[in-house]
Amino acid sequence: MAYKFSVRALWTALVIGLVACTAASSGEEQNSTPLAIEHVSVIPMDGERVLESVTVVVEDGRVRAIGTVDETEVPTGATRIDGRGQFLIPGLWDMHAHPEGSPEGLGVFLATGVTGARVMWGTPEHVEYRDRIADGQLIGPELYVSGTIVEGEPPAELADVIDTEGRDLVRDSTDGAEVVRRHAAEGYDFIKVYNNIPLDAYRGIVIEAEKLGLPVAGHVPFAVGLEGVIEARQASIEHLRGYVWHIVPEDAPQPPGADLRSRTLSWEYGDLSRIDELATMTRDAGVWNVPTLAVRLVWMPDSYIDEYLASEEGSHLSDDMRAFYTERRSIPWLSNFSDADFAAAVNGFAVQDSLVRALVGVGAGVMAGTDTPPWGFSLHTELERLVEVGLTPYQALETATRNPARFLGRKDGSGTVAVGSPADLVLLAENPLEDIRNTRKIVGLVRRGEWYDRAVLDKLLAEAEGSMTSQRHSAVWLDHFVVAIDDLDAGVAAFEGLTGVRPMRGGDHPSLGTHNALVSLGGEQYLEILAPRPGATLHEMVREVGEHETLTPILWALATDDIVELHRLVRASGYHADEPAPGSRVTEDGDTLRWSMFMMGEGSPANAPFFIQWDPSARHPSASAPDGCSLESLTVASVDNEALESLLAAVGFTVPVIAGPNRTVISLKTPRGVVTIGD
Repeated sequence: MAYKFSVRALWTALVIGLVACTAASSGEEQNSTPLAIEHVSVIPMDGERVLESVTVVVEDGRVRAIGTVDETEVPTGATRIDGRGQFLIPGLWDMHAHPEGSPEGLGVFLATGVTGARVMWGTPEHVEYRDRIADGQLIGPELYVSGTIVEGEPPAELADVIDTEGRDLVRDSTDGAEVVRRHAAEGYDFIKVYNNIPLDAYRGIVIEAEKLGLPVAGHVPFAVGLEGVIEARQASIEHLRGYVWHIVPEDAPQPPGADLRSRTLSWEYGDLSRIDELATMTRDAGVWNVPTLAVRLVWMPDSYIDEYLASEEGSHLSDDMRAFYTERRSIPWLSNFSDADFAAAVNGFAVQDSLVRALVGVGAGVMAGTDTPPWGFSLHTELERLVEVGLTPYQALETATRNPARFLGRKDGSGTVAVGSPADLVLLAENPLEDIRNTRKIVGLVRRGEWYDRAVLDKLLAEAEGSMTSQRHSAVWLDHFVVAIDDLDAGVAAFEGLTGVRPMRGGDHPSLGTHNALVSLGGEQYLEILAPRPGATLHEMVREVGEHETLTPILWALATDDIVELHRLVRASGYHADEPAPGSRVTEDGDTLRWSMFMMGEGSPANAPFFIQWDPSARHPSASAPDGCSLESLTVASVDNEALESLLAAVGFTVPVIAGPNRTVISLKTPRGVVTIGD
């Protein structure tokens, strides 16, 4: 999926506060504009409860106050966010991620509410990004980075189906200790171990890591076994696979072996009576688990893969990852799976689900991790899978908030929303305790005390996905809002009175019978005040313009650089759209500004945007419009909210859509504070 992210848009992101170049390291205080989220419902994650209609004050990178609206003092000059009807949760963590090796690619985490990630196969670049993020030089989630995977030589007979490329191979305790020392010197946070490490080498790794204060996490090496890993107090076990040897009887029709196929298929024959004892043993040792249920997609039948690739989440995959799924049989560790094996793998999921429920039930540590792109999006899938397994939405949220904080030994309120806690927060349109899928409905995000509205998050997503090679359909981006009023002079005066910025006259629309005034919202975004021209006959498309005595948003536009291809995409996705048509207006300077656009047709979701492509020779309207305002947040409500969400997903645009009467609410950051139009 592609988005536009121009140099101008990047500059806008910088000046509205994306980067705090003087920020201190993560967890330390930093100077930033105070922030107040008012009338918001807070899910503090210190217990299953909701603090309703409170004000949360953020200053210097931390939550400084939480209290009733009337009793909580908001600092002078604070950015004020109206949180009515919305829910504030701690920032989310993905505790098993393999992000792409580019700084731009990290933006996808923030765009999807993920403020922290544990990188399970790190590189020197990841260490650099971790440090630059901590120093405030780079936008991204907090990173906790392992070194190169540490592995042993696989059995000779399975060399074709066990991949060791790029791994640090060890044979004995000397090798193990040396790898740990090297990873420590290179600045990694922990050691990741894999399947075929010899017992002696594992012991060397554990002893040396303890000396140097580095946790050991990863798979359960076959030669060590689950009991050996638990005895060594390995920090975490990934994917649950190390339990299969203890749950599946030795005489099962398909016993587990060293290859992934046998271990995957053997789960079907697990003995559930063995699970509780294993869960209790895990809890008593303080060993954590990261089930990575989202990665089950790898073993699903082809029909499920095809459905996923056609889904909205699948549209965010890079071309390389799409090829991974469509050509998975060519991957060494999947090369011995047959079609029947992919179908049979599903039969073992219920046993794994029972293990997850047991671990949570006895109080063993469980964390959300994905092991699969699209990063950020897949974490929401992981939370949904955990609920499907049997966890409550609150328990699922714990796995991505307070549990990672506990695992990392944080004592500063991380993973919760509390006075003094780090200000890594996510503002949601709806309550995730009622439906865990609401974690996807992100209105905005706070990272280290800095507010990122949905428009800025979309730009980060655009940059992240633009850094990959996926260019499967036309890009779209937010272009402008149309705000109607019956008299243009009155509208200009009203806007100036609210914001302190006076819109400039834009010009006339001869074919519509209207004229307008404009104000820039930064980058290539603007707000258009539209009114009837005195004595003119209004076109049917804008007839309602003359019905509004106050500034009222009536339309919003997404731009593209290929209107024909975008129109084809909308039609191919099953929506009716009018044919693209040319448009123009005469500017105050007498020039003619031209564009091509199309509206959604009859039967389309209510409150859908229209789509526009500016003439390449035209100067974008925002370029000459007065500045001083920027988009703080956008709320779109529709009686067809699910259908509208699907349409926006089809064209590659993300914005929370709430159910309700059709309306568009625009909050602007202005010289006179945050101003809301349309509420």
